[in-house]
Amino acid sequence: MKGLRIPVLTYHANNITGTAYAENDHTALKTDLNTLHEHGFQVIPLLWVAEWVQGKRNLGELNNGKLVAISCDDGLNLDYESGNFLDQGQQPGFFQILQSFIDEVGKERQPHAHLTSFVIASPKARRAIESHSLEGQQLMSDKWWKAASDSPLFSIENHSWDHRHPAIYDHREADFRNINCETLADQQILFAGQQITKNTGLDCQLFCFPFGQYNEYLIKQYLPEQQQKHQLTGAFSCDPKAVTRDSNPWCLPRFVCGLHWQSTADLTQLVLGITD
Repeated sequence: MKGLRIPVLTYHANNITGTAYAENDHTALKTDLNTLHEHGFQVIPLLWVAEWVQGKRNLGELNNGKLVAISCDDGLNLDYESGNFLDQGQQPGFFQILQSFIDEVGKERQPHAHLTSFVIASPKARRAIESHSLEGQQLMSDKWWKAASDSPLFSIENHSWDHRHPAIYDHREADFRNINCETLADQQILFAGQQITKNTGLDCQLFCFPFGQYNEYLIKQYLPEQQQKHQLTGAFSCDPKAVTRDSNPWCLPRFVCGLHWQSTADLTQLVLGITD
């Protein structure tokens, strides 16, 4: 019998060029939640996946192993709030999409449904990214973090201090694989988590590598050896694989909407191929 394998699906609130599935991650998430439900999957918190890999939680009997977790990256306001996006008009927030889905199918049928948003800690970095990539519109506030983290359906987690974003670094330095010593890792991971905690009142438990970029130092030395300091349970990449019990907890894989699947048919094939 094949061991439990859990797909983690990732969305970006700024992936909006139209209204169709392949043009809009909000459309995709709404459709995907219903598709997953129709195929018998239960959505579970991302933290549970990391805890399971660490041997801190048993998931094997839950929903006969048909489980999926969902995350979103970068911390746009649209992760939580509905609002306008550039010239694309009003968009539903990911949180509203999840809440509407639960209301429609019933809490008893999706009792653990949850969404994790990985946010960028530095206000200065978020302003630079807005200017560089979001036409200067203020779409990366931290004002919603506390309300979001207070919801049982939502968690705010660590996506680094400044994402090593091209809006801030030159092309040689805009790469998280350059984080190769404890000083730099503390700045990007430890201090970022502390800043996020100031906003939410809750300790960060998960980290997500910017652009999915990691190196051997981070996943084999800093994160496992400095766990008492950073207090994280797991870290996530964008490697397109399912999470298994044997996955490295400091480099847990995820599938990215638009990159690893582009349609309902793609997603169905992906998740059923993993779990069947």
